[in-house]
Amino acid sequence: MINFYFQCKKIVVFTILIAIVMSMLPSCATIFTGTSKNVLIDSSPQGTDFTIYDRRNRVVSTGQTPHTVRLKKGAGYFSGANYRISYERPGYQNSNAQITTSLGGWYWANLLTIYSIPLGMLIIDPLTGGMWQLSSTNIHRTLTHELGVSGVIARNTQPIESSSPPPTGAVDIERAIERAVNDAFADVRPRSRIAIVQISIPDRNMRNFVNGELEHILRQHDFRVVDRAQMDLILEEQTRQLGGDFDDRTAVSIGRLAGADFIVTGSVDGEGSLRRLRIRVLNVETSVVVGTASERF
Repeated sequence: MINFYFQCKKIVVFTILIAIVMSMLPSCATIFTGTSKNVLIDSSPQGTDFTIYDRRNRVVSTGQTPHTVRLKKGAGYFSGANYRISYERPGYQNSNAQITTSLGGWYWANLLTIYSIPLGMLIIDPLTGGMWQLSSTNIHRTLTHELGVSGVIARNTQPIESSSPPPTGAVDIERAIERAVNDAFADVRPRSRIAIVQISIPDRNMRNFVNGELEHILRQHDFRVVDRAQMDLILEEQTRQLGGDFDDRTAVSIGRLAGADFIVTGSVDGEGSLRRLRIRVLNVETSVVVGTASERF
């Protein structure tokens, strides 16, 4: 009788263990590989600024190389994550790297049991992102010096359309922008990340010129400026939703999407010798105006 009792006890314990193991199988990939991974972001030279964007061009992380970040593998139900890493360093060409996803091997382990197919393959792993694996967990880029034909470091500005010559009084505008930056950014720490959200100017030619010169001068003052192409994508989406004019609250939210520390808004108004460039600098974290400038040109 005693032997029979112990035999039954062993069978019960064994059955419980099997049940526990089988209950884990419906989410094999999620359990054994997790829903996110550590990724090392590195570069040559090190100390380079980087920004990571997700598939919707939202800022996921910023920092300086070398740095390890935690990235999710999934981006929604049955949707793998994709990331773009943008490298920026004064005096070097900007560089980009991509991280994609593919189906992981543990996802197919759900086929081991019949009930794992609906639970693991169709519900748990697709929802958690555990079914995916990142294309790489060690990203390294070697940056190239940004040199002009004469061997002098080229200016890193937003290119202006070749069909649009500099506006009349370009030199005066450049000087006004330089003075405005000196005044408005006096209390902003170097290496801060700056997003030029909106400079309201009716004339497209002048608007392109002012945006390009402002970006160039900010870089000269050792500020990190959000990539213009990235800002255009965010602004295009915001314009579609809210229209073309932004209040401070909207501008700050755009700055957050761009991963900026500070944002710049402004305008050019007046005519002839009474034209003025006005800019405002806002802290993205506090929404407080930290600097203003008004320069005639």
